[in-house]
Amino acid sequence: MSVLKRSKRLFLLCLGALSVSCSQRVDQYFERTALPDQVVPLYDEVAAFKARGGSKPDTKGVTKKLHLDLGFLVQDSKVRRAVIAPFDDANWYEPIEVTLEGTRATVELDLSRDFLVALDLGEPARNGYQAMAQLGAAGGLIPGALKPRLCQLILCSPESFPLTEIDKRLPEVNDLPFEIGNVLPPLPVGPVGRKGTVCDACFDRGPSIVPCFLYKWCGDFPIVRWVHVRRNIYSLSPAEITTLRAGVATMKARPQTDPTSWWYQAKMHALDSGTALALQDQCQHRQFLFFSWHRMFVYYFERILRAATGDASFAQPYWNYTDNPSQGPIPEPYRLPASATTNALYDPTRAAIYNGGAALPPSDVSYASGFNLTNFTSASAGVPSFGGLTVTGAQHFPSGGGSGQIERSPHNNVHNDISGDMAGGESPKDPVFWLHHSNIDRLWKRWLALGNGRANPTTDTVWMTHAFTFFDETGAQKTLTGAQVLNTVTQLGYRYDDDPYIDWPLVRLPLLMKEVKPWEPPEPIVSIKRPVALGRERVDVPVRVPGKDRSLLATSLAADPAHERIVLRLLDIRYDAPVGVTYLLFLNLPPDARNPDQTDPSFIGTLGFFGGSHHGAAMEAGLAEEYDITRVAHRLRLSGDLVVSAFPSLPVVPEGRKDLQALRDRLRPNGNPRFGEIVLQRSRVR
Repeated sequence: MSVLKRSKRLFLLCLGALSVSCSQRVDQYFERTALPDQVVPLYDEVAAFKARGGSKPDTKGVTKKLHLDLGFLVQDSKVRRAVIAPFDDANWYEPIEVTLEGTRATVELDLSRDFLVALDLGEPARNGYQAMAQLGAAGGLIPGALKPRLCQLILCSPESFPLTEIDKRLPEVNDLPFEIGNVLPPLPVGPVGRKGTVCDACFDRGPSIVPCFLYKWCGDFPIVRWVHVRRNIYSLSPAEITTLRAGVATMKARPQTDPTSWWYQAKMHALDSGTALALQDQCQHRQFLFFSWHRMFVYYFERILRAATGDASFAQPYWNYTDNPSQGPIPEPYRLPASATTNALYDPTRAAIYNGGAALPPSDVSYASGFNLTNFTSASAGVPSFGGLTVTGAQHFPSGGGSGQIERSPHNNVHNDISGDMAGGESPKDPVFWLHHSNIDRLWKRWLALGNGRANPTTDTVWMTHAFTFFDETGAQKTLTGAQVLNTVTQLGYRYDDDPYIDWPLVRLPLLMKEVKPWEPPEPIVSIKRPVALGRERVDVPVRVPGKDRSLLATSLAADPAHERIVLRLLDIRYDAPVGVTYLLFLNLPPDARNPDQTDPSFIGTLGFFGGSHHGAAMEAGLAEEYDITRVAHRLRLSGDLVVSAFPSLPVVPEGRKDLQALRDRLRPNGNPRFGEIVLQRSRVR
């Protein structure tokens, strides 16, 4: 070998040694560790590393350029890009994008922080994450047998296909209680170069923060990792229930004039009797401030209760009656022991059948109609919306219509069914109120996670800036606006135990932030004025559509449902006292139908009753409810006269409970519930 060649070889060896000395191996400073619980990979494309010197003060803020070999992750995939996301006990930090050289990456890391490394598997993987996150938010509406088939189809299909064709590949999605096209993004999915690892159980694994980092969906950094977690009441331990009871008992023992007392807080919602003290009788209903006001109300109550428990980690639990039929009964700690003296969570005024252990009817707690909508609010009464009618200022219990679909079901129905204190304005007297409203707040977050244009009304000045005042745990007055409660994690410091980790309200993708066009004022097709009294038996109300109006109905049925909807309204709804029974409504139900429920093709919704009998002014003009019957009308191929049928919805009684069966057999509606008019109308997008 020539002297020149030997010198060149020696130079290259020295250069290589210098390179190694400048870029040290990552395992000198980090070791492989388990994934954080917020990280749920769909394709085993994620790993986590723990800083070996993370607990040493001399590593704080010290960075080094390190060499990382990702061969164990890359495997046979042709991946060229990855993201490294540093984190510690408190926060996630700005992710670092790296381009791989083969399976290797060189990156400068803070030696005191752990880090997550995730491979970018490309567009199909991103779309798969997005689709499963959005479907997961509606998971409670999807039958268990269908979930693994959706997982297989979306995550593990051997070929690419657009999600707009999912109904052709899996026709059963057409039987879901919501329009899947209003949930799934119109994007292509398919192979990503490696097999999915949760093809049969993606719904069981929950959402993941991985695509948040990979595709810049996170918003501003750092992102808080650990906050107060509101958990399903059915998952609390006996010790946690004891803490909850003690906190409630402490609040109940305080004078009624103390703003941090149980009784004062109840009257802040609404007043059934007595004289209002400061900030009492303030709740917002039947319009688009319903969600934001109640989020603020529960938030400050939670702070008061946390202080009363003496447990700094305490968070208000929720009652998931919506997704799991086995959790339909009032949770046992709220029923047993059945004594308000020894059990601060017990309320003896509830309907005996529910205090006895019967479950809420699944039809009464369905949220399908609300989740099917993409518009938070509507400027016109009679146009269905998720969150309620747009108003120009705070309205306590306005007359007429205006409720959002979730306020109708499950909100009103749960209040109405449980009855007693829950049926009145001072419903927070019943500890179940707080479980119930935590779940309503949870549904708001999950609706937003469905994407496809769903968003808070952040362009509305009233919704964003109107200030509401509450009391904190010290008794001091505090104010909040809609703009200050958009994100429960970063602004209020709490999340739910099944929250979607991807914070869709911050997503910048055009698809998810697309404009939801406003609807025109509704145009009546036909109106029938007729007093209808509701009782224990089925009631059928014929709605004759004259020949001149049938052409309007036919035109609406022929239109694209994305641009024109058919809506049925009930007007002049009245009742004289809490009713205690919710009604199921059907369209053109066969005369011989027996005990139909929300799964019947003719089902259009429920009619519940809450608050009106305690607010006389709100009842002067009667109330109004509307039902989007577009899907049912198309399914039944309506062409002429209609029949609206109403059935009382009854509790679900456990087998063998003859005592509860007897109570169910004797259950009758109270308060003379009735309505006076049915209107069939069409609504079109501007």
